[in-house]
Amino acid sequence: QALLAQYRFQLLDGPTPGRRAAAIPLPVRTMANMCGVVSGDDAWKLIQEAAAFKEATIPVYKCSSYEMCIAALEAGQKLGKAVGIEFACADSSSLAGKSLENGSLQSSTLGAVVGAHLVRYLAPAYHVKV
Repeated sequence: QALLAQYRFQLLDGPTPGRRAAAIPLPVRTMANMCGVVSGDDAWKLIQEAAAFKEATIPVYKCSSYEMCIAALEAGQKLGKAVGIEFACADSSSLAGKSLENGSLQSSTLGAVVGAHLVRYLAPAYHVKV
């Protein structure tokens, strides 16, 4: 209960570069209200729960575009389950843009990072554990 009273603050860039807008209070995440990207011990608990109950499987979606990421989050929201999202090396370059050179997999790496940021910021809005 004490954790719910604490707040984190996220500083947003203001309209002028270098200036900061007002801080937005964000509640601290607890297991009861956790959504978004789950990691560490919480992810292990989620996997153990899915293994204990056969109907509690975690669907995994291979995302290679913005639309597929949104579709995976919407599916998790409709099912009321956690989802796994995979970014393949060859497919993730489309998230960064097809015109970038992918000689030493720079475009694929950038695309996977873009996809990870997209999922990290949108999953809480969809109330989905990823």
